[in-house]
Amino acid sequence: MPKYVEWLRKAGELVGELPDHEKKLSELRARSVTWTDEEQKQERAKHPKLAELEGVQRQVEYLHKLRSALESSEPLEDPAPEEVGVDLASLPTNANDVNGLARDLIDPDRTNWGGEAKGLVLARRAVELAAELAPSERAGIRDSLAWALFAHGRFDEAVLEEQQALEEAAADKKEEFQGYVGRLKKKIEEEIDPEQDEERAKHLAELEQRTAQLEAEISQRPEWLFADSQDKWWHNQLEKLVSGVKAFSNPESGLASSGTSAEHGWGIQRRAEFAGMIAERSVSGAEASAKWAEAAATIADVAACPQYGGLRITPQLGLLPIGRDPESGLWEFAHLQTGAPAERGADGKLILEESTGLVFVLLPGGTFTMGAQKNDSAGPNYDPEAEANEGPPREVRLAPSFLSKYEMTQGQWLWFTGTNPSKDNPQTYPRSWNAGGKPGDLLHPVEQVSWTDCTAVLERLGLELPREAQWEYGARAGTTTVWWCGDEKASIASAGNVADRYAKDNGGSGWGAWEDWDDGNTSNARVGSYLPNAFGLHDVIGNVWEWCQDGDGTGSPYRVLRGGGFNLLAVSARSAFRIDFSPSFAARLPRPPPRQGITGSLTTSPRFVSGSG
Repeated sequence: MPKYVEWLRKAGELVGELPDHEKKLSELRARSVTWTDEEQKQERAKHPKLAELEGVQRQVEYLHKLRSALESSEPLEDPAPEEVGVDLASLPTNANDVNGLARDLIDPDRTNWGGEAKGLVLARRAVELAAELAPSERAGIRDSLAWALFAHGRFDEAVLEEQQALEEAAADKKEEFQGYVGRLKKKIEEEIDPEQDEERAKHLAELEQRTAQLEAEISQRPEWLFADSQDKWWHNQLEKLVSGVKAFSNPESGLASSGTSAEHGWGIQRRAEFAGMIAERSVSGAEASAKWAEAAATIADVAACPQYGGLRITPQLGLLPIGRDPESGLWEFAHLQTGAPAERGADGKLILEESTGLVFVLLPGGTFTMGAQKNDSAGPNYDPEAEANEGPPREVRLAPSFLSKYEMTQGQWLWFTGTNPSKDNPQTYPRSWNAGGKPGDLLHPVEQVSWTDCTAVLERLGLELPREAQWEYGARAGTTTVWWCGDEKASIASAGNVADRYAKDNGGSGWGAWEDWDDGNTSNARVGSYLPNAFGLHDVIGNVWEWCQDGDGTGSPYRVLRGGGFNLLAVSARSAFRIDFSPSFAARLPRPPPRQGITGSLTTSPRFVSGSG
């Protein structure tokens, strides 16, 4: 604490000098060469963020129009072609070509906005041109018109068009188009659900705030010119100083603040506040002391907790005991730096909120057989799908350790870094992607994070990624079968989230292959949505890929991913399956390395081991 206090004192002195620096900078700028209107216009036109600003402005304008139309019960009408820059005579005469032009403008998953009216004109023209086609060839074109009508708030008409598309679809496409009808209806329910009004308003406010930020950034003068070279030099030095001190002291993201940033994590003020109370909250306070006394006594009692074999544990700074899992019997601990402690319901199971921090399970030490082989059905860890890089099976002994019960959530990452890099976040996740029709929230796992991202964040948290042996030990939870739940693929229907029938019918039709069951999710599911294994760990089968600390053992700088993902088959979620990628990899790839036999894309996330002693 004394070091924090001294650091903040010096930071305060530095920030206290800012007004004088700003005054001097203003005086220098008053002597600069005038920036003409024409120069401002030229600079704006070539600014690298102008396209982003215009895109956000179009999205805001569209959302305002749509909400206004829905609230007034006056849907947006068809525009005349000339109003949206369409010359019907110059369009292609092929219906599919015109449909292709329309689709990007009205696709429900589009990221570019403002072309919805033009998309409706083009979609109608495509349907007109398709009149000459066989009904089965017309169905996909009519689907585009349905989404164009949806984009204009004309929901009843949209459903009629989609149902007509279903009727016209070829026999082998009926199931696919039935899924389109279901998806459209779910999207409509989302748009008219009054419970989503607050979330919609919040999203719109965030877009408008981003518009203001971009406008301010684009309007800034990029270079100040001076007749006197000495004035220019002093200006440049002061500009850097003022900019740096402002960023340093920014109350939301500055290093000297109580805020949070992707670059530094928590500001020093927030770190000091946390450091000043963490001992009392986690180990020395009356409540914490009592909880640790109970945990330590129970864990050391062979009769009460036979799994631990009499293990003796001392209080761990930053962790707070939250009781035993009612099914596994293992002790679990809240990690206070990543959020609020999880509470238990009447059944003893944890109740997770968006603000809940990481939960660690104290795994007993032991020996297990790691890896798999496919040559001897009577041998250890037999798996007919085993890859060469998974064997030979070997015995590994591990000491007791803390392993995260769940994949890290978007809420936990956001709480500590101030950012949410996930592609499927609360603003982009459609309700149709889960059978319950629930909106996306921060309980979904964080994704689009690289090994490098994870290790940088972990270092600040005093945590580390699990080694492969730790990960597989936790995933198997004492089993030697292909998956912890058994050797048959069907056994994982309620134990993990992989590509399945639900995904095929609800937005995952492009993945190429699906298992023949319904797990209720298209994309990643909320953590803990599926059954836990015998250690009480969730989502070690599918959902999102999980980084391990190790390389692949060949000396390559690549790092290993485990667990499979929501958009791949069960074979990639086997307990022994492993794949390696560059530590900087964080995006969805169109095709992972073919040597691993995966045809799909990857979404990466962390599961942590506590670095506590």
